[in-house]
Amino acid sequence: MTRTPLARTRVRVAARPRPPLAWLVLPILALLLLAAGAARSQEVFPRIGLSASQDHHVDRIVIDPDSTFTIYAMAFGNQPGMPMDQPVTSLHWVIHQVCCGAAVQIVDMELNPDLEHEGHPLAGMVSSAPTCLDQDAIWLASMTVRVAAPFSGDYLWAAGPFGAAQDCDGGSPFFMDLPITVSVEGDVLPNDQPTFGSLKARFR
Repeated sequence: MTRTPLARTRVRVAARPRPPLAWLVLPILALLLLAAGAARSQEVFPRIGLSASQDHHVDRIVIDPDSTFTIYAMAFGNQPGMPMDQPVTSLHWVIHQVCCGAAVQIVDMELNPDLEHEGHPLAGMVSSAPTCLDQDAIWLASMTVRVAAPFSGDYLWAAGPFGAAQDCDGGSPFFMDLPITVSVEGDVLPNDQPTFGSLKARFR
């Protein structure tokens, strides 16, 4: 029996298409952005905040309902007791509510006389110095305030940036906010308390 040789068949395998260059670049860019974000999260930024003391940061004050008390708007280092370590010529700041439903009324206010001020703390304030300020902390304002609270408990208010600060070289350093806890103790009488929005609207 004679065997017939099998015909050889050549099979061409199509070349696998190369991925577009963007497919290779995008994952690398994503990794670089994540690394940059992680590095930025480790940076230490100075703060604009509220304190119960002008000498150092005190983050809590206990009050009776409908009583007046004094709080201080300050520029601090990142942590209590840490120097600010950020020379500036102007700060843009505002007082805002963090939690939990109380309204604040500024009864009286004393501004730092060494600075020039424009605006109002509840709507936005610009505090500028004629020369470079290189201090561990900067006192911005002392405010006698009254909190209209719907019930007893803790309420968080903060001062923080509402615009870009200016450093002594014309740059715009980044600031974070810093809150104070206002603890209202005692019976709160129900009445028609003004809302935060209505109080803030008076100064727009």
